[in-house]
Amino acid sequence: MTQYKAFFIFSLMLTMVIVQADVSVFVPPSVVELEQQKQKQISYVYKTELVVGSEQGREIAEKLEDYAKNLYGYLNDSPYFKTSFVRNVKAVRQHHLDTSNPDKGRLISIDTKDGIEIKCTYFDRGSDELVIVGSGFTNEREIMTPFVEMFKNDITGKHKGKDVLLFDFRGHGYDPADICAPSTWFAVDLAKNTFGMDARHSKLGEVEDRDIVAVVNAMRAYKNYKHVYGVSVCYGSFIFLKAQAMHPGLFDKIVVDGCWDSLEKVMSKLRHDIKLLCKPQTGGWKDYWLSRQEWFQEMLFWCARHIWALNIDHDIFLTDYLPSIHKTPVLFFYGKNDLMVYRNEFEELWNALPTSYKVAVITSNPHVMNQYKQKELYKLMCETFFTSSSLDDFKKQLHTIES
Repeated sequence: MTQYKAFFIFSLMLTMVIVQADVSVFVPPSVVELEQQKQKQISYVYKTELVVGSEQGREIAEKLEDYAKNLYGYLNDSPYFKTSFVRNVKAVRQHHLDTSNPDKGRLISIDTKDGIEIKCTYFDRGSDELVIVGSGFTNEREIMTPFVEMFKNDITGKHKGKDVLLFDFRGHGYDPADICAPSTWFAVDLAKNTFGMDARHSKLGEVEDRDIVAVVNAMRAYKNYKHVYGVSVCYGSFIFLKAQAMHPGLFDKIVVDGCWDSLEKVMSKLRHDIKLLCKPQTGGWKDYWLSRQEWFQEMLFWCARHIWALNIDHDIFLTDYLPSIHKTPVLFFYGKNDLMVYRNEFEELWNALPTSYKVAVITSNPHVMNQYKQKELYKLMCETFFTSSSLDDFKKQLHTIES
């Protein structure tokens, strides 16, 4: 009962926050400052910037974006890119399984070596290539639905594309309560009620690499795939790269978007703006008086540990793992003003990755919204990345389009 009282008090205090806004003046950078910024490998001065290997970043030509929009404009007709639909997880699940859906998926489950059931939705298109999609923190796999549509067709946009597997990390996922199945009763699990995440199983990246290994190995055993690619956002990207470092050859290529470096850095941001947890693109409580108080910040962490029972104290840093990835090609997407992953953090990840075949697309979009805001370019970059045999081949394919 004490825990519930503490939770109630905490919730009440959030409703009593007093706004104390800062007054700041935006000063645009001077011409000299812009020129100096351009001398860096990643300049952040363009609307969309492309960084290839060790080369200096350059602006993505408008011609390239127009080409992508003309080729993949049909993506705009799909309900899978409409956030109002995608956020209705129950409706999306039903649509995935609808027998009248020509691109129907099916539910499967895979067990990890430590006995955790990983639930998945599998779209078998008869391809010899598979895209495994990793979701963000507390997100259900249905939230990753845009990628089901994105890889439905091949690079030409005309022929059947790749098989796709969506899955939920341990402790995550839409799991409607069933009175006959006690495992679905989560009324006493505050983390499940508050975040949609079961703290009894989720370890926030400490052991979730086991989930990835189980899923990839099971799918490779199920079908002799020629290539298995990883596509992930946020928390999922953190785990995908960690798993790849620990198990070389797990994925053939990896796409990561808005990738974390560590839980510690994410928690530091949440300490000052807890609204980032539900609104990672905008936040909104950083300038509130209560959010600035150290005692309030400490209370948040106390609640996380003792009420929600979250595993927030592990010290895993992705930069400790990336030096082990020597050969795997990696494509980064990153929003240059991402509130969850700061520029210096992204650059630390980029610089820590020794593989020569690495590419970054730097956008002006909020945290992990690239697949919505620039969906056509996103697909073009992913498909070019998947089909290219080397970094030089990747550059050659883009050059052909731009010229």
